[in-house]
Amino acid sequence: MKTRWLMALLVLCLLLAYYTMGNAYLKQEQQSASLRGRIAEASRALDLVPGPAVGAEQRLAAAQAGLAATEGGFPGRVNSTVAIDAILRLAESTGVKAMPLVTRPWEAEKWGGHDYYVLRLSVSAEGDFTRLAAFSRALESGDFPTLVIEQLGVSSEAGYPAAAAGSGAAPVSASFDLAIYTLPPPAD
Repeated sequence: MKTRWLMALLVLCLLLAYYTMGNAYLKQEQQSASLRGRIAEASRALDLVPGPAVGAEQRLAAAQAGLAATEGGFPGRVNSTVAIDAILRLAESTGVKAMPLVTRPWEAEKWGGHDYYVLRLSVSAEGDFTRLAAFSRALESGDFPTLVIEQLGVSSEAGYPAAAAGSGAAPVSASFDLAIYTLPPPAD
């Protein structure tokens, strides 16, 4: 009789163990099904994302090479007198009378995470419209590739006949606010 009780108890323990393991298996199966569904949704979402554009890596490499070339071509600090002299020679070569009015000392500026030195100066110029236009184009494509016309003001004589004004020979005055950007000197 004792063995029957032990056998019954053993069978009962085994049934309880199988029941517990079966419930755990069913819970894991439900979680697994839920995760498979989420994985399928994520896969469908990834299928909608376009792949890299054709030639994007080549365009990126070309852009990086262009940036490196531009940064490498950036001038070092320029002597203020040399800059003013070059602008005056440029004015003379285009037939414009120019006079530097105000220069400010070199200033340090930060643009796009890079440090630069900037020389700002104002120039007053007189001549006909065609020559002033040639002077302004020559300024931005001349000796200093980083020269920028920050502001330009143009005026003409009030009493000058309108017919002559259309010919390009009307006297015109212009004021240029210029900035020349250079790299800072190397750190010691």
